[in-house]
Amino acid sequence: LPWGALSGFAADPSVAGRLYAVTDSFYTEAQILTVDATQTPARITAAVTVSRDGKPATGLDIEGIAMRSGGGFWLASEGNPERKEGVLPDRLLAVSASGVIEAEHLLPQAIAGQAVRFGFEGVTATGSGADEVVWLAVQREWKDDPKGLTKIVRFKPSTKEWGVYHYPLGATSAGWMGLSEITAVGQDEFIVIERNNQWGDLA
Repeated sequence: LPWGALSGFAADPSVAGRLYAVTDSFYTEAQILTVDATQTPARITAAVTVSRDGKPATGLDIEGIAMRSGGGFWLASEGNPERKEGVLPDRLLAVSASGVIEAEHLLPQAIAGQAVRFGFEGVTATGSGADEVVWLAVQREWKDDPKGLTKIVRFKPSTKEWGVYHYPLGATSAGWMGLSEITAVGQDEFIVIERNNQWGDLA
């Protein structure tokens, strides 16, 4: 299948070599792509459109994907409070395996009111059932963050509780530095990707 503008990946914990990817707002319709990484090169074997109320979902900029403990996916949609066409909030979406949005979770106003256009990027999850916790990486500092510190946001679906941790960004000789991905490798241990906004040798 053709593809482009991939913005997040997650591994299927039950099938070796199976990955899931998402496309960002470059495309009008967000998609979840199934990738067979046992082939060389890896091959996209299936695609589902993210939908809301039976129609392709609009107003999304999907930047991250993770597996839900009960099946389906968590998707991180980056918001933009500075958008000329209308404010887009950062959203955490609970989506079925067929791409249907089952729940949309918005940040409490005390946190969302500090947002700038560099919002949710990566997402990952730990635990299962009532103990499942979702973690979201925020790309850059928001208005209430000290310089050089961005947020990792914590959400517990069973209680709807939100929490915030600060993450110290590394230095860069050009442009700005931000987070772009987070993956759990243990209950309280994570790998994050930091990157600057440069091209070529300056990246």
